[in-house]
Parts: sequence; structure tokens; C-alpha cells
Amino acid sequence: MLGIIGAGKMGSAIITGLLKSKAITAGEILLYDRDPRQYASLTSVYPLKTARNIPELVSLSDICLLAVKPQDKENVLKEMSGIGKRKLVVSILAGIPTGYLEQKLGKIPVVRVMPNIGIKVGAGMSFYSPGRFTRPADLKKVARLFANLGEVSVIAEEKMDLVTALSGSGPAYFFLLMEILAEYAQKSGISKNDSAKMARQSALASALLTKSEPAGQLRAAVTSKSGTTEAAILVLEKAGIRKMFGSALKAARNRARELSL
Repeated sequence: MLGIIGAGKMGSAIITGLLKSKAITAGEILLYDRDPRQYASLTSVYPLKTARNIPELVSLSDICLLAVKPQDKENVLKEMSGIGKRKLVVSILAGIPTGYLEQKLGKIPVVRVMPNIGIKVGAGMSFYSPGRFTRPADLKKVARLFANLGEVSVIAEEKMDLVTALSGSGPAYFFLLMEILAEYAQKSGISKNDSAKMARQSALASALLTKSEPAGQLRAAVTSKSGTTEAAILVLEKAGIRKMFGSALKAARNRARELSL
């Protein structure tokens, strides 16, 4: 049984992605959230089981997945105290190290995972790091579970804050660029539907093309000398887009570090 504590955006995305991929059935998921309204939309579509409280969820689950907000961790972990050593805890809490969870829960297998919202449509990127008491079999379970939601890769935990900034938050950066493209197109007289479609297809084509060729190489290939693309790229480079993005990523990484304090 997969027990999921927290039915917010990421908890719901994991459930939706797993069920859509048919990697697991609704009957194999046990869900708990302090606010039942959080999972109302899910339970109206899927016959999910819900627990009355956290201790009940823990007792009935083999894997306990923590998908609450980092600021809610104290109360949740307190209610999980006494969890059996045979349980596997999987945490997607941004900035919270495995050592902290082990300190609160005891010598139990803990795996920290940083997925992104792409898991909802089977196109996510999930990085995972094992805790001190994690066994090889536990890691296989986590890798297999998240592989149903997209790409998965193991990484040293000290790199997890960076991964959070780059991959966890990554889709938002592309969404912002798509917003900018669509808004400009709309202001210039293109319909809202065509503006959104243009931005979406540009993003989709770019992602698919980079599966076989490096992004820099592709960018150079479509940037003809003295052409329209070059005119746009020169403006972006002159404005310091690389430095600006570097500062943004650093801010996201620093925030992830702050969450662990």
C-alpha cells in the first residue's frame, strides 16, 4: 500500500500520474490530508481510500510518501513517531534533508526525492537521494515508482538544493517564457487560442529536438547570420540574460537551503 500524506499540487500530481500510467490502482493508494477539500477533486474521479489520521495511514502503508508543505513538517512527523523500521519513508519536502527526518523518525529507511510538476503527465524529472538506513531494495522501489512518472536519476544529497532550483522549479521558467511569447502575440493582434498554441508548440518542438541534439547546437543552427532570430538573441544577450538567469537560479537554491534551517 502506498500511503500519501498531503494532497496539494505535488501530492495530487503524483497520484494522477501514477493512475494515468496504470503503474498502480486506486485501491493501492491510501491518502490523508488535514483538509479533505484538498483531495475532493481526486476522490470524485478515482475510488481512492482515505485514512482518518496519520497514524492509521502509517500503520496500513508499506511506503509513506510525505507531500506536505515544509512548514507543516513538525506536526506531521510528530504524528508519525513510532513508525516501524520496516516502513519506507519517501519525502518530497523541498530543502528538508534525510538526516532531519531520521532524527525525528528514528533509524528507518528514508529516501528524499525532488520531482517536478511534469510527473502529472508522465514527463517529469525526479532526482532521489538515499538516507543512512536505506537499503538497495528500497532504492529500487523508489526508482521504479517514479520511473512511471518520467525520467529518474540518483544524485548526492548535497546537490539536492541545486536540483530543486534547476529541475524542481524548472518548468515554471519555461511557463514564464511561454506566457511572454503568448502575451506579445496577443497584443500584436493574434488570437488568444493561436497565441497559446504557438507558444506551446514552440516549447514542445524544442524539447523533442533536444533529445537528439544539444540545445546550444540547435540554437546556433536556427540563428542565421543577420536574420530575425539573431536580432532577438543579440537583444537578450546584451540585456544579460545568462547572468540574470544565473542570479535567479542562485536565489532559488538559497531559498531551498533556507527551508532546511
